[in-house]
Amino acid sequence: FAVALVLVLPALLAVGFALAVGYTHTMVQGTLVMGAGAIFAVYLTTLQLPLQARLRLGWVSANDFTRQLAIAVGMVALVIAGASLLPFYFVVPLSALIPLAITITLVRREIPLSPAFDFSYWVILLKQTLLYGTATALGVLYYQAALVLTSVASTPRQTGLFGVSFRVVELLNGVPWILTT
Repeated sequence: FAVALVLVLPALLAVGFALAVGYTHTMVQGTLVMGAGAIFAVYLTTLQLPLQARLRLGWVSANDFTRQLAIAVGMVALVIAGASLLPFYFVVPLSALIPLAITITLVRREIPLSPAFDFSYWVILLKQTLLYGTATALGVLYYQAALVLTSVASTPRQTGLFGVSFRVVELLNGVPWILTT
């Protein structure tokens, strides 16, 4: 139930939005693929928590590098192959599978691999993290909403230019976190 609430419902809402604003059939399919792919990314992030807590940051870094390399290789391969738009949507979700397999191998004896839901624990956790989580979510949503609204209200070229600048800002926003770590 919790997994459905946290991951599936937002993915379905995103697909509904894509349909409502008139995205092309391929873009709606891509929204569905990326929404489903978020399950891999969230599962990977969750399973990496023990590695981070035990300061096994080499593995976390190796996993992130592997994921980024898989994305780059996948995108370049699709460009060289002259692929249509839809296959590009699969690159990011599938790139999480390699580091996910590595992480499962590393933590399978330390933590349960299947999701669990304990309502009383969630209440305690939410009380402690609600404000921080809300602020973080709003910070992420601001940029994401701007990108989505740009895609609806402007030309594909303008959306592409904004998307590139968005990625540059996103990259630069990560530098302080990397330096801090």
